[in-house]
Amino acid sequence: MLPLRLFVYDPRDNSLVNLGKASHATGEIYSMSSLNGKLYLCSYPEARLSVYDPSKPLRFGDSEDSNPRDLGPMGGELYRPRAMISGPHGNVYIGGYPDYGLLGGAIGVYDPEKNEKRVYRHVITNQSIASLSYIEKLDLIAAGSSVRGGTGTRAVEKEAKLMLWDPKEEKKIFEITPVPGAKTVLSLATAVDGWFYGITND
Repeated sequence: MLPLRLFVYDPRDNSLVNLGKASHATGEIYSMSSLNGKLYLCSYPEARLSVYDPSKPLRFGDSEDSNPRDLGPMGGELYRPRAMISGPHGNVYIGGYPDYGLLGGAIGVYDPEKNEKRVYRHVITNQSIASLSYIEKLDLIAAGSSVRGGTGTRAVEKEAKLMLWDPKEEKKIFEITPVPGAKTVLSLATAVDGWFYGITND
């Protein structure tokens, strides 16, 4: 199996430039987001995090001067990193599905200043986190769920949820069923006026 690669688009000749290896993960990059001029990537399996600084020379590895630098798995049974946002309180936030055979996804928090990872499982009981969006006006993160769990599981919950997460306290403060019967909140986006919008599987 080929290692994960990072590509950039060159508009001068309408081509993709292969920047080389981007992670020790053996699957694929599921989500990415930028923070302070750096690109963070999270890959399957094990929600493996890496960071790329386009202002520095390319030299993949896991040491402090590597670029992209593999930061290792997020841990805490966070396995398929379906969504990522960055910025609130200087952190990167990752939402995803658990490992094979498990229910209850997670929100992972990466603090670049401290190089510290924190993972919160079952923030929505028995459901995975499928989408994220930051509501700057309220300093809250909206998260959409999926009733699905890790590969090999059967859903035990009937409807997807929408929750609000406080990034300062790192905890859930509100939860609702946004669309009766929907199984997954596939994506979320926040408008400049503070309203946020979502798309469900149905």
